Amino acid sequence: MKMNHLIICIFFAIAIFLCKASIAKPFLQSPTQFLPSTLEEPIAKPLEEPDVRKGRKKPPRHPQSPPGPPPPPPHLTFDHFKLAETWPPTFCKDPANNCFHDWPTINRFIIHGLWPAKKGSDELKDCDKHYHAPSTEHLNGIHTKLTDYWPSLHKAQFQVQANINFWLYEWKEHGTCSVQLLNFHDYFNVAIKLYQKHKILDILKNAGIKPGGTYSPDEISDAISKHVQFTPQIQCKKIGEISYLSEVRLCFTASKDPQYINCDHHGSLFGHECDAEVHF
Repeated sequence: MKMNHLIICIFFAIAIFLCKASIAKPFLQSPTQFLPSTLEEPIAKPLEEPDVRKGRKKPPRHPQSPPGPPPPPPHLTFDHFKLAETWPPTFCKDPANNCFHDWPTINRFIIHGLWPAKKGSDELKDCDKHYHAPSTEHLNGIHTKLTDYWPSLHKAQFQVQANINFWLYEWKEHGTCSVQLLNFHDYFNVAIKLYQKHKILDILKNAGIKPGGTYSPDEISDAISKHVQFTPQIQCKKIGEISYLSEVRLCFTASKDPQYINCDHHGSLFGHECDAEVHF
């Protein structure tokens, strides 16, 4: 009897063990099969931004756009320059001019002035109503050429100072009208460069027009025009009853690098004191 009871207990123990094992088996096969599906895939990490503090390179910058075109030039109050060149012997023949005694023998035309002008009207003058004389130290680099090409013809105790006074007068009277293009130094430097483009006396001599002779204004104008390819203006001075060649004026574009142009017919290409025959 006891043996039978023991066998029955063993049987129930085995049955209980097998039952528990069959229930636990699915969990042992896949511990995650009953978890939500979102946990089956690993969660992606957010992208890390470059850390410049760790020595990583900064992202490349967009290339800068090229600079735009330069601003247009200011609206000018004049449309051309006029370079006036004086013939010293005629200037010194005029008793009204207290001329330095050496100048009548000078053998070249010299600069009278560089004048901004507008077609159909006279040259511009005295454009700075609050004028203050600039320092002539700005002319140190071209002082020698100015003394040679643009001297004062008036007699003076100190010729150097007379020259400086003449240059300052021309700057105040005409140069201040060109400040939209040229400053104090550039005004005189441009005048020198234009003067060096030609030699009026050589042009006239090569055309058979020589000091001491008598010629028509047309002959003088044509000789210069054929050389520079543009029409000049001729000015004369009446001394007594005789008309003398006093000045030749050449016209140029209103720019920092002026080029020859025809002088306009405002008034006349020949001064009112030019007769049919002009003494040179």
